[in-house]
Formats: sequence, structure tokens, C-alpha cells
Amino acid sequence: MAGRANQRTNRYTSTAAPALLMLAVALVAFIGLGGCSRKPKDLALLESGNQFMATKDYARAALQFRGAIQANPKNIEAHYQLALAQMGRADKIAAYRALTKVLDLNPKHMEAQLRMAELLLTSSAPEDIKQAEEHAQSVLDASPDNPNALDAMAVAELRLGNREDAMELLEQASNKAPEHLQTAAMLAMARLRQKDKTGAEQVLKRAVDKAPESLHARIILGAFDFLIGKNQEGEQEFRKVLEKDPNHALALLDLAAMLNETGRRSEAEEMYRRLANGPTLAYQPLYGGYLFRIGKRKEAVAEFERLAKLNPKDVNARTRLVAAYVATKRMADAQSVLKAALDKNRKDTAALLQRSELSLMAGAYVDARKDLNQVLYNTPDAAKAHFLLSGVNRAEGNPLTQRQELNETLRLNPRFFSARIALTLSYIVAGEGKTALDLMNHAPDDQKNTLGYIEYRNWSLLASGDLKELRKGIDEGLVKARTRGFIMQDALLKLQLHQVAPAQAAVLSDEHLGLTINDAIAQRVRREAAEHHAVRGAEPRAGEHGHRDLGDHAHVDRHAVALLDAELA
Repeated sequence: MAGRANQRTNRYTSTAAPALLMLAVALVAFIGLGGCSRKPKDLALLESGNQFMATKDYARAALQFRGAIQANPKNIEAHYQLALAQMGRADKIAAYRALTKVLDLNPKHMEAQLRMAELLLTSSAPEDIKQAEEHAQSVLDASPDNPNALDAMAVAELRLGNREDAMELLEQASNKAPEHLQTAAMLAMARLRQKDKTGAEQVLKRAVDKAPESLHARIILGAFDFLIGKNQEGEQEFRKVLEKDPNHALALLDLAAMLNETGRRSEAEEMYRRLANGPTLAYQPLYGGYLFRIGKRKEAVAEFERLAKLNPKDVNARTRLVAAYVATKRMADAQSVLKAALDKNRKDTAALLQRSELSLMAGAYVDARKDLNQVLYNTPDAAKAHFLLSGVNRAEGNPLTQRQELNETLRLNPRFFSARIALTLSYIVAGEGKTALDLMNHAPDDQKNTLGYIEYRNWSLLASGDLKELRKGIDEGLVKARTRGFIMQDALLKLQLHQVAPAQAAVLSDEHLGLTINDAIAQRVRREAAEHHAVRGAEPRAGEHGHRDLGDHAHVDRHAVALLDAELA
């Protein structure tokens, strides 16, 4: 019996051994395949960068894409995404280099050709604009009806002064793709500038007719109606969108703006409240901001507290809460929030930046500098850190170092308007009016039609002695809005021209100013500019009112619409 048992055991062992061997081989093969299926490093970094792009964290996205390129220099998509990240960071030079590399690797990359055209169109140099045309033409050679390329060609023609050709291209693009929203918006704005409201409205209605299910098309039509004063029709379009999608962020936002501007504040507040409770995180803070603007500061702080509690890992929500505490002079609460954040992560850049601002406000310049140096150690290209350091240097009486930091801020981010204004004012105070004017003249094109830009350029013109151009700037500003800055500039110019009585009349025409003109005022131009800046801040659109432009919608290329609008002005 024992012998039979041994025989069975031997038979089992002899048959099981090959089976076990096969299982072992299969497991090894599976493990090997699992290791081989791991994503290559460049693709993993590319995916990580795309995730940062989705949250508009362009700095971290750029780092990931650079890593992907280092792992695989021929990864075209990594180069292209790096270009988009650099455009998001407003680093035109870096974006240009990345797009150039994409086109070196693949000259037929249509998206890169279009982006390069878009980038070059931000320049004021004729040779850059002509290159933009060449890139757009490359796309049209492969796709003759490409509406984005036709739009780019139209903007280029406008920049080169060929308005009739531009209009012809827009008409051509609209005829071939009437449903293309960017073309429709651009053509509508062009016709509106030609006083053709009916024609402009027809273009947008045709876009809606061609895409009846497009909610975006209806929003643009509603925004256009709002723009030309047809508030009832605009409201109807927005509400049609909300019937289909009650949480549509753009429809809620545009309707809120319209209701607020027409005096229906309680209804506007309700729209903003719906945005705050909607699914789109980017629009949730607008409710708190609106409450601040209409004077409900206590309720605004409570709303920002709610959002910060709702999303404890949202750095932006925390940053807004701290700003709200500061605005309501709850400094202890602001410091408490920042301390808690830095206790968790002493390298928290946003917290360090805000704490440095609080230190600056308190006159603790050593503490502010310490925090800012820590930020720059971790993130050398943090433009805001350089900007705040310029404030530390200014407070400590180091004007040359202040300028160095402001110049570095603008190198990292040419769109940093506050830095441009601060540097401009430092030149004015130093008596370098022409340098200040040159700096203002190099601002991004889309900032040059804003009230803030016009006003501070006027201060530069006054300091440089170009009174003829100053007169034009003041008139342009006063047509847009009778702000204190423009009224003061008007008075100072008349003083310069020895027109004392008209100067007094110009200032006293504003009942809120209560200013007295005397001999000393002419000597105060530098100080007036600086003080005015300190009170009002340096926002490009400071003091502006009115409707939102059609280019303010995420689904329309804002750059193209803004450029066309500026050129037709």
C-alpha cells in the first residue's frame, strides 16, 4: 500500500513539475511584460505636464515638458506643449523658441504654424507681422478653408494697414464657415466699428442658425446684444442657454454683468451666488468679489471662508481668504492662516509671498526680504517675488536696486502691468521722462487701449515735455472717462501752457476733487503721479466701465478679437 502511495506521489510530482515550471515561466514573462509596459519617461512627464496645464499652472507644466524633452529631444508634442505653457506664462521669447523647434522637427505641424502666427501678431514690427502671414499661409496651403488661418491673415492685414483686404478675408472665412465663432465675433466687431450694427448682428445670427444647438453661439449673440444696448434681447439669449444648462458659467457670468449694469443688483447677486455653487471652480470666487464691490464686506469674507473650508487644499482659495482678511483689517486672522500653511509646508510659495506683503505693510522689511529670498531660492523665475523685492528696496531707499528688480519682473513677465507702472514712476521721479515714455511704449499691444495705460503714459509724456502728444492722450482719456487722473493732467498741461484760469476751471469742474491751483502744483507733477498710483493701484483697466467685449469668452480667441478691435478703433 505504501508502494502504491509512493507511486501516486511520484506520478503527481512528475506531472506537476512541468506545470509548475510553466507557471513560473508565465509569471516571469508577466512581470517582464509589466516592466516593459511602463510608460517611457518622456511620455509620463508629458502626461504630468498636461495635468498642470489643465489647472493653468503653467510654470510647473513647463518644468515637466522640459523634462520630457530632456528624456527625448525628438518628442514633438513635448516641444509644442512647452510652447503653449510659455505662452500661458506670457514668455514670448521662450514660446517662440519652442515653436521654432516644433517646426524644425515637423514643418507641417499646423497647430504650431497657427500658434506662431498668433505669437508674431502680438509684435508691432512689420517684419514680424509679415512672418505671421507666412505661417498662416502655410496652413492655408494645406487647408485652404481653415478659418483660424484666415482670421490670422485678416489680423495681419489690419496690422499692416490693409483694412479692405482684412475685411475681405473675414467675409471669405465667414462665408466658408459661418458657424465658426471666432470669425463671426471678429467680423461682427469689424462691422460694428464701421457703424454697421445690422450687418454685425446678421453675422452672429447666422452663426447661431448654422449651429442651433451651440450654447456658445447664443452666448456670443447675447453678449453682442448687451454690447449694443439691446439688453432685453441679450437677456433672452442668456436665459435660453440657462434653460438647457442651468450651471453654464459663461451664461451666468454675462447675465450677472448685464443685470448689475442695469441696476438689478439683487438679481445679479443671485447669478453670482449660483456661480459660487456651480461645478466650475474658476468662477466660484466671483460671488465673494461681487459682494465686496457692492459693500457687503462681512458677507464677502464669510463666502471666502466657506470656499477655503470647502477646498482646504486649494491654494488660491486660501490666498483670496487672506486678501479678504487684509482688506477688512483682520491682520491677526490673515497671519494665522499663513502660519498654519507654512507650518505644514515651509516652502509654500503663495504663503511666503503673502506673508512678505504683510511684512511690507507693517514695515518689517528684513522679514519681507527673508521670505522673498526663500521664494526665489525655490522658484528663481517668480516674477511677483522680484516685484515685491522692488518694494522692499524702495522702502529701504535703494532706487537702483528697486529698478533692477522691476526690470527683472518685466523680463519674466512683460504683462506685469503694476511692475511697468512702478518702473515708469521711478523714472519720472528721477527726471528721466523719455526713458519712462519708452518703457510705456513697449507695453503689450492689448494693454494700450486701457484707461490705466493711457493715464500713466500721459504722466510720462508730461515728464518728457511732449505736450502736443500729451494733449492727444488727455483728450483720448477724457472721452473714455472723466477720471481724476485725466482731470489733473488736463489742469497741469494748461498750467504748463500758462493757462491758469482754464486750469482752475478744469480741476474745479469735478466736484469731488476740491483742488486748489497754485504755483506749487506745477512742481508736483512727479509726486502727483506717484501718489495717484498709490491710491488707485496699477490696473490696466482701472476706472473702466461698460460691457464685456465679445473677446472675453473662453471659446473665442481673445487675442485675435482684441487685436482686430484695437486696429479698427
